Amino acid sequence: VLADGRVDYAISPDTAIFGRVRYTNQNYTNPGLALARDQEGFTFDVGASFDLSNLARGELGIGYLTRSFDETAFDDVSGLSVDGQLEWFPTPLITVTLAAGRSVQAAAIANSPAYVSTTISAGADYELRRNIILSAQASFGDDDYEGVDRNDRRSDLSLRANYLMNRYVGFSVNFLNSNLDSTGLSGQPDFTVNRLLFGVVLQR
Repeated sequence: VLADGRVDYAISPDTAIFGRVRYTNQNYTNPGLALARDQEGFTFDVGASFDLSNLARGELGIGYLTRSFDETAFDDVSGLSVDGQLEWFPTPLITVTLAAGRSVQAAAIANSPAYVSTTISAGADYELRRNIILSAQASFGDDDYEGVDRNDRRSDLSLRANYLMNRYVGFSVNFLNSNLDSTGLSGQPDFTVNRLLFGVVLQR
């Protein structure tokens, strides 16, 4: 079950402040697991959103998160929550995007119900020509798992070029680099993956 509520108050035509509550309740029906992974959590945050015409726009919320587990072997998780994104337009042809987040996510391994995920990312899009767009993005993450000795550090790099042959058909090429550094007794093997993808874009 996922639910959220939010109240915004506009202090100017371009700026608003908000308060938000998000609720998560996850129940697992697999009886074969040795430890129950059922959990419940809240995130309370306040923040602001703004749109400064052709200069910048974005939203940032900062608050408090908590996650409790039915299984007594797992300690409750609580602490700082962050959820924000900023788009900056230094020129009419360039868009720079910055994002950051800290939240609790459900884990996909049997002996851990959840992990605290902290991520930051930065990217840029450049309109080389009206029909050619170049993009680059880098992101970094840290995942701290509950109930097991495991910490993952992630990094991803994406380089992309889009070419629109006409208003309906385009082509893309994308280079992706992904790295994982996993530590702890339950850590998984480290890896680095490089991919080169070619695609066709159809739009109306």
